[in-house]
Amino acid sequence: MTSFLNKSVIVAAACVALNAQAGTSSSKGTVQVMEIVEESAANSLGAELAAGYDSSFYFRGLNFSDNNVWTSLSASIPLTEALSLDAFGFYTNSTSNTFSRLDLGAALSFDAGPATLALAYNWYHYFDGVFGNGLGFDNAQELGVTAAVPLGMVNLGFAYFYDFQVEAHYLQAGVDTTIEVNDWLSIVPSAVIGYGIDGYYTFGTAGTAWNHVGLNLAFPIQLTKSATLTPYVAANFSLDGRDQLNADKNAIYGGVSLSVSF
Repeated sequence: MTSFLNKSVIVAAACVALNAQAGTSSSKGTVQVMEIVEESAANSLGAELAAGYDSSFYFRGLNFSDNNVWTSLSASIPLTEALSLDAFGFYTNSTSNTFSRLDLGAALSFDAGPATLALAYNWYHYFDGVFGNGLGFDNAQELGVTAAVPLGMVNLGFAYFYDFQVEAHYLQAGVDTTIEVNDWLSIVPSAVIGYGIDGYYTFGTAGTAWNHVGLNLAFPIQLTKSATLTPYVAANFSLDGRDQLNADKNAIYGGVSLSVSF
């Protein structure tokens, strides 16, 4: 199975977010943690369609909404043996309030052997404002670099992004591993820590500060060669950059996703 952190670096969603977006794609960048079974290049177009539910939508340690349903589409196009062009789209909508968001992103990823490096661009559109109910700005965009480093059974992930809307920087480091239970079930524990510079989405509550620690435990279930069902449980621990913004400073949440590669 492909490491979630490696996949996050490739699609650059949010998500080395490990929500992060904890059970998503890509996004979940996003986030959310989702382990995907990929077909070999000879039998796959390199695309994936997914949908899911999150009891809470956390993005880089900030709780935007609750009871979200989402869908995503990602694709990878090989340019050379080591270079690929990757793109993704992710849409999430809260059934509890008016919050909804569309993420679009692209990345150039390079397999350097001991690490996979990527240059990524992400665009975010908030249909009802960043705070929901029409409040706050509607769009944001960021440029960043990511790296995924496999070390035996453990995978390390690193990301840096600059957000042009809030004029602030975000750094994140993460680790995950995959425990194969049998030929159709795996357990994927992961952890991330985020750090914001110059008030990264702190909205005046903090400047440069540690944002959060995120823990995630995902259970990818291989239904077919191309379909995977992934329930997960996660925890978000708010640090100085988030503890005045999140209503629940230490929260446990969960969700489930269904992905199909083709």
